[in-house]
Amino acid sequence: MKKPSLIALLVLLLTVAGPRAWVGAKETDDPVENGGSLLDRILDERLEIEKGELAWLRDEADRETIWFEGYLEHYTHFVEGLEQEQSGNYEQALASLEAAMDAERYEVANFEPLFDIGRIYYRLGDFEDAEASLSEYIFHVNSMLSGKEILEWGFSEEYEQQMRHFREYARTLLRSIESEGAG
Repeated sequence: MKKPSLIALLVLLLTVAGPRAWVGAKETDDPVENGGSLLDRILDERLEIEKGELAWLRDEADRETIWFEGYLEHYTHFVEGLEQEQSGNYEQALASLEAAMDAERYEVANFEPLFDIGRIYYRLGDFEDAEASLSEYIFHVNSMLSGKEILEWGFSEEYEQQMRHFREYARTLLRSIESEGAG
């Protein structure tokens, strides 16, 4: 398993977190750990969002709607996958995220786990699969934002902001892969 170089991790950290991320860093701080903690911060942010979706489904959603079961299955697997990644169980995380992708949902868009699958492949040093998943994720986000993949009921401004936000993270990971020369 190939690990990202120090340069690739610095590019990732500085691109996403900005130059202020290093203010106050000690000479003994390990940049690899700093880069890893950046991936962990992205995971924590994602997990908070998806847990919120799952909680809403369990507590407030109308269980009689045609979309309820598929969404519940999707978000249950999605959150399981993120929690498995958080625990370092990457193979189980990938399996859960693939199950989230396979859940039958009412609308066409079921691409969100691609970002997380790509991030896990990145962690594992599988840059080819990371690049494929992240690129497909970006393609779907761009299609959604340009109106090519229209949900029957549209999507909220908050969801649009989340798509743009995670698209930038995906682009950052792709730049890191490219700087590594693995892409």
